[in-house]
Amino acid sequence: MKKGSHLSGAYKRQVFTKENTRFIGVKNINSVEGSKNRLLTDFNCEPNFLLDNDSHDIDSVGKNNMWIKGGKISFKMFQEALLDYTVSVSLFEPNFEQKSYIKGLYIQSRGGDRSFLTGDKLEKDRDFFLTFSPSMNCLIGGRGTGKSTLIDMLQFVLSQDCDKQSKLEFLCNHANAFVLYVLEDAEYIIEVSLPDVLQENRDNILQYYGQNRENRYGYPYNYNSDSIKEWTRSQYTKVYKVEGKFFKLVDKTRILEKMFDRRYSVNELVRTADGEKITEFISDLMLKNKNLPRPNYGLRTQTLESFEAKLQELDKYRRVRKDSILKIIDDFNQTQVGKLRICYEQIDRWEVPDFESTLFKSNSTLNFSFENYRISKRDVADILYLVYQELGIKGFVNVILKQNIPNRYFILLKNISEENFAKHENKWRNNSEINDSNIPYLKTSIYSLIANSSLLDELKRVLKEHVANERLFLEFNINSKETSQHLDILYKEVSVLSLGQKVVAMLDFLLAYSDYSKDFRPLIIDQPEDNLDNRYIYRHLVQQFRDVKAQRQIILATHNATIVTNSMTDQVVIMESDGAHAWIESQGYVSEKFIKNHIINQLEGGRDSFKHKMSIYETALSE
Repeated sequence: MKKGSHLSGAYKRQVFTKENTRFIGVKNINSVEGSKNRLLTDFNCEPNFLLDNDSHDIDSVGKNNMWIKGGKISFKMFQEALLDYTVSVSLFEPNFEQKSYIKGLYIQSRGGDRSFLTGDKLEKDRDFFLTFSPSMNCLIGGRGTGKSTLIDMLQFVLSQDCDKQSKLEFLCNHANAFVLYVLEDAEYIIEVSLPDVLQENRDNILQYYGQNRENRYGYPYNYNSDSIKEWTRSQYTKVYKVEGKFFKLVDKTRILEKMFDRRYSVNELVRTADGEKITEFISDLMLKNKNLPRPNYGLRTQTLESFEAKLQELDKYRRVRKDSILKIIDDFNQTQVGKLRICYEQIDRWEVPDFESTLFKSNSTLNFSFENYRISKRDVADILYLVYQELGIKGFVNVILKQNIPNRYFILLKNISEENFAKHENKWRNNSEINDSNIPYLKTSIYSLIANSSLLDELKRVLKEHVANERLFLEFNINSKETSQHLDILYKEVSVLSLGQKVVAMLDFLLAYSDYSKDFRPLIIDQPEDNLDNRYIYRHLVQQFRDVKAQRQIILATHNATIVTNSMTDQVVIMESDGAHAWIESQGYVSEKFIKNHIINQLEGGRDSFKHKMSIYETALSE
């Protein structure tokens, strides 16, 4: 490669081609960058570089080290690592950045042939256990082989979240579950005790989670996932720090929040993108624990006077809150220009107070006379609705405080009084008509009614709803993934996208935000390939997983061979089931031959199917 070399230019051009030069050995790692640039500039050749030890004595062995990732050490392993150089070969000592990852899962068998996850396909009562790679793990297997159950159990131990009673009952067919977790170079054991629902004579599993502990007959059970989480964490969960041979009990709430957020399923992400949950999803992800103006604006006021003052400052409060939120999301949006963006809007909509219930308590008396006038209580409420709608909440509160409701509304009540009498003379004969002389007394009665009511509480409720009336939503550039051509940026709200685009957008957002926020807790996803085409999976999702797994542990349950093989999964876990029980059939690095055979059988339809597929594509691939 050096100028003045005895090799001719024509010879160099023939040697240094992409076809003829795939690897080059160098003795000095510092020469790699310069050699790479010269080869690219002079010959358009981009080979991979290897450190050449070229030892001629014992002392020089091990001077130039490079690192290779693989399964069982063999020449075949070395060969396959070179073929996937970018993932499996490093010229520098790898820096394992994961400071937070799941090291293992251990589930005690309940015995009696009850546990679904078991440690052995022949000995069904053996305890289940599985160790994980700190990088990327893929659970594969047919339908019903326990992949989702394993993920459900991981989630329950780490976060105590369980969305269905039937799922909780299924998990409780196992005994105690343990997760070994590494957090900031320290090991912790999380223990969750699962109650044996057959141990005592109880008719519902929720009795073990705080409901109907007196065992009353006909008790109305209600499944609430938040209550289950709270009870499980307080009563059934312990966290120990491993200190040599000893286990030290630690503050579980603080530690658990550092360890895990939630598992994600693609179907749940799509449902989130479709509905109003997107605001809550983004808010929980981005705004939680941020120093924002509190959303309880005006709720501590004790008088209408102080409430009116809060209304006058409302616009300033919302402007400050908007600016604060926009600053947070704009920082993130700047990292995603041309890909996606988070949008925020405040909706200027006011609810109408419930005057009937607030002023008159019982709806059954609304048609009765108000203060013996020829108007009903409902008529008074209707007039107050009209005042509120025409003057707005600020004007309404102002005229109530000043006892200065415009006279036209009382003239309207006078007209209603006349209409009531004309239509139902017998009903209203014994009541007083409204006229100019008694309107002042009518006003006094209405203002007294308002003063003695809980109107302030109702107005605070309306204000609370108004302040919370804001929306966070996600927009996705639909041209960012579709083609290699340069297309203009076209943002569309995620809720109106196709099913596949929704999945792409939500996964992109999830992975992008975790990188932006430096949230490197384990990422657990159930079937990320759902509703995605293989082209997107190969071109984008695979690369995202390759990038993320260097910093964040990934655990996937998948049926997609492209994800497993092209992401160069660090551990493939093959699960099998006989219908009543599920177990781990095998596990290992993706490049190992026996793992490849499992992938072919589980994800490609078997050897015959895969060979047939290869023969179909052969002519196209050979061109």
